[in-house]
Amino acid sequence: MQRRFLSDETPVIVATNAFGMGVDKPNVRTVVHAAVPSSLEAYYQEAGRGGRDGAPARALLLGEPRDKARHVHFIRRDELDERLPELLARRIEAAAGPNGRYGLDARELAATVGCGADQLRALIGHLASAGVVEPLPAAYDQLAGRLRGPFDRRAAGLCRASMAESARARWRQYREIWAYVEGGTCRRRTILRHFGDHAEPMTVSGACCDVCDQGLLPTVPERTAGDVGTLDEAIVAVARSANPRVGRTTRGDPARRAHQEDRAQLLRRPARVRHLLAHAPRGHSGPHRLPHRRGTPVDHRGAVPGAGGSPLRRGGVSFRLAVLVSGEGTNLQAVLDRLHGREGIEVAAVASNRPEARGLERARAAGVETGVFSASDHGGDRAARDRALGDWIEERQVDLIVLAGFMELLGRDFTRRFAGRVINVHPSLLPAFPGLRAIEQAVRAGVRITGVTVHFVDEGVDTGPILLQEAVALPYAADIVATEQSVHEVEHELLPRAIRLIAAGAVHRDPADPRRVLVDEVVDVGH
Repeated sequence: MQRRFLSDETPVIVATNAFGMGVDKPNVRTVVHAAVPSSLEAYYQEAGRGGRDGAPARALLLGEPRDKARHVHFIRRDELDERLPELLARRIEAAAGPNGRYGLDARELAATVGCGADQLRALIGHLASAGVVEPLPAAYDQLAGRLRGPFDRRAAGLCRASMAESARARWRQYREIWAYVEGGTCRRRTILRHFGDHAEPMTVSGACCDVCDQGLLPTVPERTAGDVGTLDEAIVAVARSANPRVGRTTRGDPARRAHQEDRAQLLRRPARVRHLLAHAPRGHSGPHRLPHRRGTPVDHRGAVPGAGGSPLRRGGVSFRLAVLVSGEGTNLQAVLDRLHGREGIEVAAVASNRPEARGLERARAAGVETGVFSASDHGGDRAARDRALGDWIEERQVDLIVLAGFMELLGRDFTRRFAGRVINVHPSLLPAFPGLRAIEQAVRAGVRITGVTVHFVDEGVDTGPILLQEAVALPYAADIVATEQSVHEVEHELLPRAIRLIAAGAVHRDPADPRRVLVDEVVDVGH
């Protein structure tokens, strides 16, 4: 079939998940992706096989929301327990000879450590980056190498940082491909910018992409009574009709499983194919408040929101956020992009102490109500400002207050009024480097590991109970600007994750130790 396709005897070839592997045909006119690939690189590599002779060609990308759930499932499946690097290192140390050389059966080792084959090789990579092992060539079912150093606290920290960076890279690819799919900017320009090319796209006869010209979208033919109903059935029908018979012809794919992106979105086969059009702005329904929230707001006095039951399980009741910002508002944007209007969560209000804060513009662009509360508007009396801000927040019946780059201290009366309902994101691994310029403090101190902390706010400066933390490794002679970028990327992932956990009712205080925050094991997806 491939020979006939390459020699132009067969005009169409169907059913390959790696187009380009051994296919070097210059006059391919159309490349179709039946599902959204895992990255823009993967899409471009295969779509770029069309029109290599210089004549017009087109690439179609067919996708559904279920593709998102599939991506999230595989990213989650490949995540590694932080305990695994040490388990693997100890197993290798026990098997290594006097010269540090080791050779182990990969399957047996994976079973001993408690991970899959792909995860095992990823773990070896993290240990190598930490300087613990040096992998050597070996058969696929074997692992060989030599020990380079001990698995100590430094190695453990470097492994955690390497694992975190690997996870961030996967989520970054996820965000990039879905921004391409769901975005409303020129497809060609988006791909060029992704690869660092700032030239304007060149088109043939004015044809560009479906964003620039929706007339390029093909028309989906009407189904008739004799049509095959689903993609599964179509694949099975083609396989059964093959002559000679090839492969397994009794089913089209493995058994379906309910891999969820959220509680309402199951991964399932499509009833039809959708073309990728720019989404209309999403409207958000009004809040469906519980009866007890219609009266005077309750001072929770240290209780963690959601501890009495998840608002996501209460008949679709929204979990409402108030976000406080002072500047650019990139953490606010991350919350808007990942959570607003999703999973029962909505950003109900955004407030700032500075009327020129860029975060206010981001909120207005998302249709979120804004307010400005400056101490100067209250005669320099911060307590009066805090009271006005607190009244405004309570009027909007929010469940959680998020400090996302809010650069002023809130007074004792405010923190007591909303005790247990305010969280902050801080760019260090608290209790190290609290207060202002935490990243600069860490770089100047020459630490090898810094990170991000999401914590509950109390009356002190960055002293509240810690909810989530994630490490960021610093290179020698770390640059403050580069470090800020790395830390902010982690902030943009960790803060939405913390909010999602609270909204899901998965966060509790330890009755025996109020400084300790307990997090239930829940499905935490959609970064």
